[in-house]
Amino acid sequence: MTKEELSKLRTISKEIEQIKRELENIEPEYVKDSVTGSSVHYPYTKHSINIEGYDIKNYERKVQRIQNRLHRKVTELIEEKDILTEYIYNLDDSDLRQILMYRYINGLPWKEIGENMGYGTSTIRLKHSKFLKSLAPISTLEDV
Repeated sequence: MTKEELSKLRTISKEIEQIKRELENIEPEYVKDSVTGSSVHYPYTKHSINIEGYDIKNYERKVQRIQNRLHRKVTELIEEKDILTEYIYNLDDSDLRQILMYRYINGLPWKEIGENMGYGTSTIRLKHSKFLKSLAPISTLEDV
């Protein structure tokens, strides 16, 4: 586990919301075309006919494509978030667990975390830094 992996928790929810907004902002495209036709009665004179309207089939395909992408991405992000959250919940140190939950799951600033836990900001940051330093040897061994 690294700081970068923990920081992903803060961005995962934002990314999910961005994809949902993209889906909400899709509108059907207004299209125009011209075709040639003739009257049904003699002298059957050719003339052009203007056709305009919304391209519903293209709109539905686009919405379906984005919904599929949204579903795949949300599933992937939720799985990633679950792994990271599970890691935090399995830590033995209650203070550290709370710090990581407040910081990476709830996205709180250091000052607010300190206020919630009854510690000073420097104490919170120090505990956090010590934890990250303890991870460094583990993560480098995993990379080998």
